[in-house]
Amino acid sequence: MRAFVVLGSKSSETIFLTNILIASGCEGSPEYEQPWDKKLPYDQPLIVWRRSVPDKDSGEPAPAIRWMLTQLRDRGYETTIIITYEDKDTQDYSYIYSQIGELAKYVEVSSEELMLNRDNVIEDLIARLDLDVSGVVDIYGDNDDADSSLHA
Repeated sequence: MRAFVVLGSKSSETIFLTNILIASGCEGSPEYEQPWDKKLPYDQPLIVWRRSVPDKDSGEPAPAIRWMLTQLRDRGYETTIIITYEDKDTQDYSYIYSQIGELAKYVEVSSEELMLNRDNVIEDLIARLDLDVSGVVDIYGDNDDADSSLHA
């Protein structure tokens, strides 16, 4: 069983990437309320769990990433984190990296690169994650217009 945890700032395309993973066969939700917050499954082969990570100066609580990863591990999930970022030079992602430790591997996705080169970035990510790209058609991010789509 495999789990994907999508983490990033509120404007870094976490919802869009969650939708891509759902279209690729994962169970989960792009909504703020996450089904896995209440009860993790024991038998779903592919799941996605999304969390926005607030800026450190925002005063908002950070998600309990280490707890999430431990829960997934304890249920037998091999976990990959997808970290989305807008600008690695100005954003502080040390909290995310400090929570991962040995609990999961991770990949990084630039939201700017995703907007500029959407189809190639998505195809590369789905291939790296060994998922099915055939379900990923006509999914748009919040900052995209309907001229572009990924065609399998």
